[in-house]
Amino acid sequence: MIKSLLEQHNHELYQDLQSLIQLVSLAPVSDELLGYKAGIINYSQALLQNVNVNLALIKIGKPSIYKDILSRTQQTTQRFQLLSSMLVIPIVNSKKEDRVCLQTIRWLHNSLPETKKFPAVFLSGNFAVRPFQDIAPLYYFPSLEQRSLLYQPLLFHEYGHFLYQIHRQEMDDLVQDLQAEIDEVLMPMSQRNDRFSDAMAIKRQMIAYTWYSWAQELFCDAVGFTIGGPCFVRSFSRYLLLRDPGNFYRDQQDLENSSHPVTWLRIHNISKRAEKAGFKNLAEEIEKQWLSIAQMMNISEDYHGFYDEAIDDVINRTIEDMLIEASPRKFTQMDISNGDWNPITDSPIRLFCLAWQKYSNDYQIYSTWEEKQINLLLASH
Repeated sequence: MIKSLLEQHNHELYQDLQSLIQLVSLAPVSDELLGYKAGIINYSQALLQNVNVNLALIKIGKPSIYKDILSRTQQTTQRFQLLSSMLVIPIVNSKKEDRVCLQTIRWLHNSLPETKKFPAVFLSGNFAVRPFQDIAPLYYFPSLEQRSLLYQPLLFHEYGHFLYQIHRQEMDDLVQDLQAEIDEVLMPMSQRNDRFSDAMAIKRQMIAYTWYSWAQELFCDAVGFTIGGPCFVRSFSRYLLLRDPGNFYRDQQDLENSSHPVTWLRIHNISKRAEKAGFKNLAEEIEKQWLSIAQMMNISEDYHGFYDEAIDDVINRTIEDMLIEASPRKFTQMDISNGDWNPITDSPIRLFCLAWQKYSNDYQIYSTWEEKQINLLLASH
């Protein structure tokens, strides 16, 4: 029975892979997706070869190797399901509107030697990235924002997650050191010779544990600012400012083991970076906007001990060390200067910065200007 089941399933898997390869091969895509399309076809053909090996092993008919064949079959099936349910979607659902995001991602990847080999690809969805390294990282971007120059800089944060994955061992080492330092800094505040000491020690450990994820998010915010400068600040703040009261305050239970710090805390960190880089007016503007909304909702800052100014220095030092390890491209003076944008010689950062300048000056006529710039961008490539 086992032999028959394995043989039948591998035959079905072989046929499914052939159909998928044909589907992908015939799908029309823009030039920006050609590299990803080729990668998917190569990956699918490698899985097809795995199935051929499985079928050859099954024909040998030795029960002693059935367990190994089963494991190989399960692994190939899982990879095929990932292809079918996710990885081929950007190809079979490709549309011309995808090109703006694809060009942003391609430019990001080309900005560093270690990411240059990965093709550009994304899916519609909430901002996120699956940092696959066997084919390409899969970015997620909301459908409407895909067509806007204003929110392209939010991809820089997701690119930060991919950089973290590439340098994972070094990054994890830095974050683990941070956790130990946070625990050490907080310890004198919680040492008490009474029945509350154990509870405080547990909370201190919980805080240090939570900072494993929080440090990654602050690092990715720092990557976003390093690459995009003021356009990232405006994109991040505007996108999140009016979306959710949870961006200003969450209770202690929600903070425990959470993947993201309270957004208001992230805004403070981004604003500090902006001010340090010479954008004092922008930093003050963003801080005032967030404070005014918080006051309207009668919310005061309270991070329930998960953040304290006492750990600022160790956090900032760790983030700077992580930036040195990842070495993202830093925005230039030309990127943030005024004037016209040249799609041939200028970076997309310059375009995104100009987009926010135009939008801030007169948002009512911004759409007409944006449409013209997008046409110039796509025509130039």
